[in-house]
Amino acid sequence: LERMFGYAPAELDGCNIRQLSRRPAEAYDRRVAEMAAEVDARGYWTGAMASRRKDGSALATHGTITRVAIDGVNHWVVVRQDMTERHRVQRDVLDASQREKEELAHELHEGLGQQLTGIGLLAGTLRDAAVRSHSALAPSLQRLSEILVEAVGTCRRLAQGVAGFS
Repeated sequence: LERMFGYAPAELDGCNIRQLSRRPAEAYDRRVAEMAAEVDARGYWTGAMASRRKDGSALATHGTITRVAIDGVNHWVVVRQDMTERHRVQRDVLDASQREKEELAHELHEGLGQQLTGIGLLAGTLRDAAVRSHSALAPSLQRLSEILVEAVGTCRRLAQGVAGFS
């Protein structure tokens, strides 16, 4: 705990635990009351704790509080875990996920979408030629052109959905 919060060994002995919190006094007291109610009801509390290092910098911690009676006096046992590295990894994963989504959206729109558009134009040209020559293939080529227009629209909507915009 001392190392995590930047204190020298035994420097926290006899100190109020409040100094490890980033919360203002009133908010801290409210939060402690909520925690105490949960410890009384469930026997433990667990969750995020708004912590502060000795130098005043913010520290993301997760804590678990349980109650133990020693000689008839209730005490809280608090275990805190530094969440800084976990939060950094979570941000890195989210950033990587966002980059992957952007790449997928780009490939859908610029790759597949453009290919489908090209095939649609070719199908339209073939349809027009089939209509001019009174070919029996004209209705099928018309339907193929319609399906490709729908596919281009679907591809565009997918790319927009993946990218997170409309």
